[in-house]
Amino acid sequence: ANDRVGYRDLPDYHFADFYGALERLQQIDFETMVFGHGPPGDQASVRRQGRYYAELHRAVREALDRGWTEDQAAERIRLDEFADWGRYDDWFPMNVRAIYRWLSSQ
Repeated sequence: ANDRVGYRDLPDYHFADFYGALERLQQIDFETMVFGHGPPGDQASVRRQGRYYAELHRAVREALDRGWTEDQAAERIRLDEFADWGRYDDWFPMNVRAIYRWLSSQ
């Protein structure tokens, strides 16, 4: 959704496909994107979502490389650039946990 973090612990996300789809969406020329939830967006909103998920991936990968546990990652990782996004305080730590579990299982 437009300028909101992902829903809770990103249930039913297939991350490899999801990240690939985000990359492909950013290459398509369009004026309006109708998201599954929230208001419609534009190319800039899709780029912002892509940047959010890229930064989330990067931060969690870095936490894993540092040997942090899932709890430490959820506690310590913050992406201040996105702190004003909808549901950040409620759902962002859960987004971290979801990406952590995915990356640590690979």
